[in-house]
Amino acid sequence: MGTSPGASGDFINKHLNKKNIEVNAYFSIIMPDTWTPMFDLTDSNKIKNTLEKSTEEIKNIIPKIKNKENGNFMDKKKSYLISKIGYILVYNRGMRKTKNFGASNDCVSCGKCEKSCPINAIKIIDNRPRWIKKKCLACLRCLHRCPNFAIQYGTNTIKHGQYLNPYVDIE
Repeated sequence: MGTSPGASGDFINKHLNKKNIEVNAYFSIIMPDTWTPMFDLTDSNKIKNTLEKSTEEIKNIIPKIKNKENGNFMDKKKSYLISKIGYILVYNRGMRKTKNFGASNDCVSCGKCEKSCPINAIKIIDNRPRWIKKKCLACLRCLHRCPNFAIQYGTNTIKHGQYLNPYVDIE
């Protein structure tokens, strides 16, 4: 998670229960929040400290998993109702819209955004990335993976930087 896991445990449980799958334990690990329209990722020391803390959190979670402990071990969770309202406001009413995406003149049409999109919501058309409105989740993976930092989402992302987890290599 970044700032908060919201009610992700409740959402997961609701959907898995429909398939008769029971969730016995929930865990959360604080990571850098990569929603750069709001969160600044330019402070490398802050990111380093967050990652160091997450390593400790993982070390504390491993024994619980090995011992098959049951429970909700998530920090900073929110109620299902508050999370649902937030989801409606953010996803359905404005903040996460494909119209906010754009590519600056630094775009070299390398296609990395198209290749790295987890749901194939980007197509290179006339040597420019285009987001498919109905598919895009606004996960910002394209922004963070762009080698020239040419992809932006609104006006704040340029000053908030990019983030690539140093422990994950996705090519």
